[in-house]
Amino acid sequence: GIQVVLGAMRGHGGHAGIQGHCSGTLTHLAGGSKQRERIVALGGLDDVIKGMAAHPTSQLVQYKGCAVLANFAHNILEQQQVGSAGGVKASIRAMQLHADDKDVQDYCMGTLYNLARAYENREKIAAEGGIQVIKQALVMHPDASTVQRVGKNLVETLSRDFD
Repeated sequence: GIQVVLGAMRGHGGHAGIQGHCSGTLTHLAGGSKQRERIVALGGLDDVIKGMAAHPTSQLVQYKGCAVLANFAHNILEQQQVGSAGGVKASIRAMQLHADDKDVQDYCMGTLYNLARAYENREKIAAEGGIQVIKQALVMHPDASTVQRVGKNLVETLSRDFD
């Protein structure tokens, strides 16, 4: 399972389709805490973020990558691990590069929302320009219910700490 998926990601780093679909598979494999611990121990978070960095123009890689990162937010330790691995920066970058794509905005917004439970990640979101990126998504996607609901909540939370 997990080792096979990570092996495929590592063996085919230059192939956006494989990176995206493997990230999608990891999203499903990361359902339990033991599986998430194993993914982290095997370097899976780094692999997902590397895939996102290697394929910035691929909407598939970006939204599937954010889906994996969002699943790693069940507790403060996992939120900190994702933040330390570069998950906040990767999510904001995906939102910036794909401002017009509702799916990327939806998944990445969800990731930031989940990660923002840890104060240090809220600091990272603010430092990376995330508040403005979130506000931009709210303007550009007025009919995207999840973007609107999650984004407004996230802006409110971040504004309390950083406005």
